Amino acid sequence: MNLLAEEEADPSNGYRARSKAEQEELINRVIEKVLTNKTFLEKMLNAVHDALSSRDQKIKELEDRIELQEQYSRSNNLRIFGVPESQAEKVEDVIVKICSDKLNLNISTADIDCCHRLKGKEGTHRPIIVRFCQRSIRNDVYRAKNKLKGTKTVIREDLTKALKQYDNFIENALQMREDAIAREKQLIGQSSYFLNKSGSKWLTVGLSPAAGFVPIVQIKSVNACIFFTQEEWEEFCKTEGCSPNHQMEASSYRDIQIIRLKSRGQQIVLSTETYNNIYHLQELINQKISVLTSSDFVSFYNHVLKSCAKMDGDLYSNIITLLATHINSQNTMYMLEVLYITYNTVFLDFEIMNCC
Repeated sequence: MNLLAEEEADPSNGYRARSKAEQEELINRVIEKVLTNKTFLEKMLNAVHDALSSRDQKIKELEDRIELQEQYSRSNNLRIFGVPESQAEKVEDVIVKICSDKLNLNISTADIDCCHRLKGKEGTHRPIIVRFCQRSIRNDVYRAKNKLKGTKTVIREDLTKALKQYDNFIENALQMREDAIAREKQLIGQSSYFLNKSGSKWLTVGLSPAAGFVPIVQIKSVNACIFFTQEEWEEFCKTEGCSPNHQMEASSYRDIQIIRLKSRGQQIVLSTETYNNIYHLQELINQKISVLTSSDFVSFYNHVLKSCAKMDGDLYSNIITLLATHINSQNTMYMLEVLYITYNTVFLDFEIMNCC
């Protein structure tokens, strides 16, 4: 039997007890050194932090891959809301009828892979989810959804929860932008033209700070404002009042022919003469839009803010200093209007630019 075996067999010699005491003392000394060594602790914490960050990154990548795969599996799907239901209905036939009668699309039940109604809120028609056999057919139906405007039926994409939240965020942001444009009392570089003798209706064209300084046409009354983007204005003039975001209704009031112009929850009542004056201004407005876009004010605006980021002092004074080198410039005039009308927008854009 070797020495270690003898000592283990005979604990009375005291070797085992002294060994434990020495080990405990050594462990305590190591712990004390570790706890008092700030550099060592920082290295350990950094190592743990890096390991956790790496793990979180891998988890995020896996979650993104799962999200993409789930959304891809829904790429042939659509959801249809606001469709009345009956007890003996065949959902396939309901979808085919909507596509035929409301969307002017020739689709048969053979183009539908599967469909059914989902759970809905009490007292409302349950929504329909449909999967088409081909993505091209699904895309044709989704592109035609604007033809349902003014009805209770709505077609939406079948999005995952994460994409739905993002889609809602974008939708809310666009709505906020539209509300801001409609509330704008003054545009940049604007020109206004009365549409009637009393001056109660007028048309304004200029650059909109709320829309990123793109040309906007506004038709205004004392209590309402209907606006058009450049594309919407061109469509409005081309179709004489009919566009996806604008509706025109002709009627009479006390034997006077009137036209109700509706858009985005706003309505303005115009006499036929006043309405026709809009089209008399068409060429003038188009020329004004052309002048506004040719100035490329957005690039000038961003250049001024980037230059100010390299300067000391307050933002307003720096902008005035820079503009002094661009005397008799159209964009200089626009920039001064921005400072006067909506300086808060300039300051916010400047802060955002610096953060990025």
